[in-house]
Amino acid sequence: MGQENKDYQNLLTEIIKKLTIIYGPTIILAKVKNNKNISVSDQGVVTSISNDPLETTHQIINDLTQLSEEIVKNAINPIISNYPAISTQLHTKYQTPTEPLHNDSSKEASIDSTTVQDKFSTQTSNTPPTPIPAPIPLQKSTNQSTDMSLNNQTKTSDIDTMSENTNQINN
Repeated sequence: MGQENKDYQNLLTEIIKKLTIIYGPTIILAKVKNNKNISVSDQGVVTSISNDPLETTHQIINDLTQLSEEIVKNAINPIISNYPAISTQLHTKYQTPTEPLHNDSSKEASIDSTTVQDKFSTQTSNTPPTPIPAPIPLQKSTNQSTDMSLNNQTKTSDIDTMSENTNQINN
């Protein structure tokens, strides 16, 4: 086995271990072991690559990016950059990006906010704004005082009745 093949094995092992932290071993090992050109231990160590290592690495990366392209590429690009020869081969043959996505903050900052605002206003100009209903003011119940007076009257009449009953018993 040549050093180049060993480098591919080490690269894929590092990628598997990094993505295992993110997605868990079950998902990552299932994706990787689905490729017949690679042998991987249950610990995520690549033990052999039986076909063209560049092609196999590309296939594995494509399979893994199906999970979430941006997350996977942002996780593996720093690892790939540690293997400049492989990185160059991948980029040359497959036009695979070799730098993390959204790395250039100057491009993000150069978005013209008026263009965004114009696009937003043209999309929503045909739709009138939805009015927000005014809150309903809370009102004091006028029945509360009536209820209280009825309640007091009931208590008074109950006391009067009890007094009369007591007087009758005593007499």
